[in-house]
Amino acid sequence: MHYKLKNWRDIIPWGDDNHRVLHWFGLTDSYYWFDFKGIEFPKYSKAIINKWNQTNDLRFIDYQFKRIFEDLFEVIRHVENPVPDKIFQEMSSLEKLEDYLQSLQEWIELSWDESDKQFDEVYEVAREWLYGRKLDFGYLIGAPDCFMIRNKNQLYIYWITEYKDEQGTPFWEQPKGVFSCDYHEFMSDLIESFKAFGLDMREQISDLFKNKPENLNIDCEQIIASQIQYEELIIELENKRLFYADVPDWNNVLKQMNEISRNRVE
Repeated sequence: MHYKLKNWRDIIPWGDDNHRVLHWFGLTDSYYWFDFKGIEFPKYSKAIINKWNQTNDLRFIDYQFKRIFEDLFEVIRHVENPVPDKIFQEMSSLEKLEDYLQSLQEWIELSWDESDKQFDEVYEVAREWLYGRKLDFGYLIGAPDCFMIRNKNQLYIYWITEYKDEQGTPFWEQPKGVFSCDYHEFMSDLIESFKAFGLDMREQISDLFKNKPENLNIDCEQIIASQIQYEELIIELENKRLFYADVPDWNNVLKQMNEISRNRVE
């Protein structure tokens, strides 16, 4: 996980002119992205950046780092449980994943009898395990779909970012892709990135408190408490003390996946 933390002086405060606020969440405003052996994701296309007349050379997500931190935590709760071979073989390529996503959509449109029972017992079982492993970029326009699936000790990351604006300009540089790596190495690198961000935030907070800007409302106790909480969460992650998701009934998952796919074939 790569990032570039903005200096607090360059962060637009929250609130209006009469009550301008910088809290801990706002202070994490950054650019951030993954580097998959030279492939940077998510990364905006040059065409859309030019269209927006953006002068900044960084073509990455511009948002509070705390958001991607929280979303990765949620995904890891599920990814920590490896997907067994019998499930993974159905998702072992981007093409298979796309076919399955299409099957889920078609089942809702063509096969669902609109009962809660069938929805819960078939669709949700076939869908929930996969979408628990989807990294949430819903706060972005044209958000990428990114799934993180662990099989044994190998992590597979699939992304689909085909969104275009009304004029057909692609938002993202890499419309589709797959990256795989050792799961434990990925987690080790991720934790080190989180730790580095924590150290940068300490400097950010120290500089903010030192300068005491008169035109900003700053709750020092809240900022310090949030920083401590962030660092404690990293310790929990490193020591595997998260509240991990329950292991699905994989036999039932496979059964319902086959039901979803069977209806598409028919």
